[in-house]
Amino acid sequence: MHPSTLIALLLVAAVSVLNADVGADVDEGICQWRGSAPVCIGECETEEHKVKEAATAAEAVPYQATFGKECWYGKKYYCCQRNVTADADADLNRVETRFANLNN
Repeated sequence: MHPSTLIALLLVAAVSVLNADVGADVDEGICQWRGSAPVCIGECETEEHKVKEAATAAEAVPYQATFGKECWYGKKYYCCQRNVTADADADLNRVETRFANLNN
């Protein structure tokens, strides 16, 4: 098999895996579009983070299934519940950076 063919197959497989994970987020109800058409003012709740922003379903790929009506003005935000572990890691990194800056 030619190396470029193998790379293409690996990329297709990786995208398939990522799209499968996206569906799991929607099915579990931990992600949703925020902002109402036709004037969309997307904003995530405090306990959420923005994954994507879009004004049309075409821009919303791969989350277009639950996008709803398109925006005439502004954008909707696709928001998901924050990962507690990721937040803790981010907080730890901020503390380590501050500590490193104090020692310099």
